[in-house]
Amino acid sequence: MDETKYLFVAYSESDYEQIDNIFLELYKNGIAVKSAKDNHDTAIDSIICDASAVMFVISPDSLNSRTVQQHLQVAELNNKHIIPYFLCPPEEVQLPSSFYLKMDGSATIPAYEYADEGALVRRALSEIKPYFPEVFEPKKKKSPIVPLACTLSICVIGLLAYFLWLQPMQQEKILTHVRNSTVQIYNLDKDADSYNTGSGFFINNSGLIATNYHVIDNGAYILVQPSTEDEYYLADIVAYDAEIDLAIIQLEEEYTSTNYLTFSNKKVSVGDSIYVSGYPRGIDLTISNGIVSNGEHYVNDESAEYFLVTAAVSPGNSGGPVINTSGKVIGIATAKYETAENLNLIRPISYLKELIDEN
Repeated sequence: MDETKYLFVAYSESDYEQIDNIFLELYKNGIAVKSAKDNHDTAIDSIICDASAVMFVISPDSLNSRTVQQHLQVAELNNKHIIPYFLCPPEEVQLPSSFYLKMDGSATIPAYEYADEGALVRRALSEIKPYFPEVFEPKKKKSPIVPLACTLSICVIGLLAYFLWLQPMQQEKILTHVRNSTVQIYNLDKDADSYNTGSGFFINNSGLIATNYHVIDNGAYILVQPSTEDEYYLADIVAYDAEIDLAIIQLEEEYTSTNYLTFSNKKVSVGDSIYVSGYPRGIDLTISNGIVSNGEHYVNDESAEYFLVTAAVSPGNSGGPVINTSGKVIGIATAKYETAENLNLIRPISYLKELIDEN
């Protein structure tokens, strides 16, 4: 606020407690107030000259105060608008002949109807309003365009950051965890001079592994190599179901894995993005991506259900995990149609849950 924009109030000091509320209301409305009480006598004339307007508090004490009369004379000489504020009913006030106050060119004070303090405060504020337009003028509404544009910009930046940085980073973290949870399984004959390979994955942190039954069937020895190690571990069969082609094996040695996969509880839908992890044809670990192309499919005797995916499944992938984009296991890679492209059979994880519950 400009330092010169203030209201001077001429009143008797004995009336101060009674006008305390009007001072408070003025301050609340952002109007600076100055009075003789707060300033030295030698500075009062200058203060009155610089004031935007003068309020005259009318009470018997003010009317009889020589100091108040002097303040009003200075105000009149400087053509200041004098605003009356009654502390007593107007009809009970008899102005001395020495008072010739001008307000809007009038030689007399308007005979305002005396009212309660609240009404007088409102009337005083309405009188003061023309002299402090910057305080009373309606606040300009801020254009919503700028904050809206800022909000949209933040949203766009957030989306770009998600799709270009956060999502790929999160997806890479998930796939790294899947790789580290996948194992290669060797099914050796009794002479250990020939073997078949397949895949599997840790399902807890103590060396329990899920795979297909045909991966470990008829093997004299089962060796497991975690993807994170060069070591091989012997494993025993814990549970299996040859009909649905699933098995659970346990490493013989005491083993702790910091990487293992959990099961999804969500229904698999056509079009869902998925990943298949495993060792196709016994070569290095690979992860292939695709979608669910058919949510329900029965083969031969309809003894068990599969769903189909477009991600590559080759010999050696059998027993590997099929995960969704959240890194949860939705099924186990089991087989593929040799006579068709991209018809890869996945055993739903519900069958593995049942096998675990039964054992």
